Amino acid sequence: MKRALLIILILFSAALSTVAQDSTIRFNAKQIIAFYPFNTILPGEILLGYERIMKPGVSMDIDLSWIYHDIFVCSEGFVPGKLLFDEDVGYDDSPASGIKLQAGYRRYRNNEKMQVPVGFYINPQILYKYSKTTEPIIVNSQVLQGELDVWKNVAGVKLLFGIQSVLSGRFLINYYGGIGYRVIFQKERIFLDPFEGQEPDYEDSFCYLVSHSPTFHLGVSIGFAFRK
Repeated sequence: MKRALLIILILFSAALSTVAQDSTIRFNAKQIIAFYPFNTILPGEILLGYERIMKPGVSMDIDLSWIYHDIFVCSEGFVPGKLLFDEDVGYDDSPASGIKLQAGYRRYRNNEKMQVPVGFYINPQILYKYSKTTEPIIVNSQVLQGELDVWKNVAGVKLLFGIQSVLSGRFLINYYGGIGYRVIFQKERIFLDPFEGQEPDYEDSFCYLVSHSPTFHLGVSIGFAFRK
């Protein structure tokens, strides 16, 4: 349902862009600050972007995100034979804190005398993401005195294709899609503070590769253009 809603919104944005491109650009600007509204709704991050024209037809873009919700992979056990989590209990979808940084460049197809970065573009990017969550320890449906800290690190590349155009005044609309590839590592620290009369405290940590897989991207951003 969420994906269907996102596709509908993107198609609506595309229709607005088509109409907007027929108008004449009456201002000169080479920098853009952009906001990605659907990233706040779906992936759990607040994403802001900055774009600057470096030379005709080529610009640099940097995106910075604050992560407030993320998906973590639940491992099967932390002390084999001693501590196993229930299959229906985990920390798959959790409140989190972290940042994501993306950087790349855009190559516009037909903007040799560019007043403002608009039109069809190709946008290769690299990215790094860090997030952390803390969950209570749960064994056999019982919450123990302890906690589990999970650190997630993601590195990847993306190749995006998009169209950016004037929406109204100095406001721009950009809709894009593309593919990528990412590698995810997680580091976990488990700490147990047993109840009175039980064994002493226990603490352990380890790091492992969670996954490496292709990714698919689709989105819209709203930007504001300004002068140098």
